[in-house]
Amino acid sequence: MRDIHLPAPIDSWPPAIGWWILGALALIGMFYGMYFIYRIWQKNAYRREALVKLEHIKSQFSDDKTGYLNECNQLLKRVALTHYARSEVAHLTGERWVSFLDTAADTKEFSMGKRSFMDNIPTTSTTILTHCMKFQSIGLQNTAR
Repeated sequence: MRDIHLPAPIDSWPPAIGWWILGALALIGMFYGMYFIYRIWQKNAYRREALVKLEHIKSQFSDDKTGYLNECNQLLKRVALTHYARSEVAHLTGERWVSFLDTAADTKEFSMGKRSFMDNIPTTSTTILTHCMKFQSIGLQNTAR
């Protein structure tokens, strides 16, 4: 009598076709996810630049409140022109601009805060800084446009 011979072990390589398909789908999904994240990062470049500029304005105009507010207002206008249609934002000044800022930031602080920054420029620099940051972080979160 002869001994019972066990069959050779099953090799794990090359894998079956289903594993190849699953691997290919995983790679495609991974590349699509990286591309999607990169696109979001690209779309938000203007926000990162605006925050850097805001810090620069803050340090440059620490003693000149009027200059600080003017620069901050210009920065807000540039950010709004980048995010919204030019025809929607470019012509806005005065109360209509403040109303737009309130709407975009989903707040009433620009027009109805402790003091409207349009009426009281010298005393609202810290408030405006807060609103500039709020406008960029809250009001411009909608990247659908």
